[in-house]
Amino acid sequence: MYLLVAVLCVSGGYVSAQAPAFCKNAECPQFNTISSNQNYAIRQYGPLTWATTSFVGQWKSNILGQLFGRLFNYIQGNNTLGQVMPMTVPVLTRIESAGQAGTKYTMHFMIPASNSRNIPGPVDPNVSLMTTPPATYYIRSFGGYANGQKSMSELQTLVNSINNPQTYDDNFFMTATYDSPSVKTNRHNEVWLQKIA
Repeated sequence: MYLLVAVLCVSGGYVSAQAPAFCKNAECPQFNTISSNQNYAIRQYGPLTWATTSFVGQWKSNILGQLFGRLFNYIQGNNTLGQVMPMTVPVLTRIESAGQAGTKYTMHFMIPASNSRNIPGPVDPNVSLMTTPPATYYIRSFGGYANGQKSMSELQTLVNSINNPQTYDDNFFMTATYDSPSVKTNRHNEVWLQKIA
């Protein structure tokens, strides 16, 4: 499997006075940290709302770029209101098996809070809006560029650190990227597993 990225929008009671430093100057989802150690944190997120797009098939080097492009066009005004929305972080991608069809890659952009009461609809039929209920995740953070090999290595470290496969959903995982490719230093990335017990 390769790098996956995704984005979350949070509302409700998951509000802190200050965004985490790794969000830098971008809007990012609020969360409660349940616990943390040197290998991972357990975070609880509220309802998540995002623009999303997917690809199912065998890995190709330009897949994530295509998915990003669809979502970027959406926030740049290719929507029913012709509205430009700010870029949020992280870009979150969910990766899961699609059986004989290959792998399903689903990328998400967080809907900014300023747009949450009147979210413009997508024009591109490959882009949709989705809201999910509160969820809790095991999250491992790491620096550098999150290519496929690095993300899989960090995911394996997270799995080994949890050391209890019955406590998370092993049907998918996610990675979150907080920086554009132009950022060379102090990069922040994450791999996520959804906690179920």
